[in-house]
Amino acid sequence: MTLVRTAIARRATGATGSNEESSRSHLIIQVHVLSEDTRTGDESRVQLDLVDLAGSEKISKTGATGDRLEEAKSINSSLYALTGCIDAITKQVGSSTSRSSS
Repeated sequence: MTLVRTAIARRATGATGSNEESSRSHLIIQVHVLSEDTRTGDESRVQLDLVDLAGSEKISKTGATGDRLEEAKSINSSLYALTGCIDAITKQVGSSTSRSSS
């Protein structure tokens, strides 16, 4: 749990024209849980993927300028790249990349 507390403390937020406390960073935590039935010795394994993504922003709605505008562009670009990765995984493509050729 120390790692989760550290991640939460480092979470970046900022005000935009759409949201007073907009998430400005991505967080992905993968938790592996192993449980054992003490009577039978049977084991169960579970993987939990917890994802908090910075919000996609329509620049014209937020009124972002300067550093906040550049940050919004970066967030939108990273979400676009993530979409490509997720699409590749769901299509069970052999490899996926976080770079877009567009």
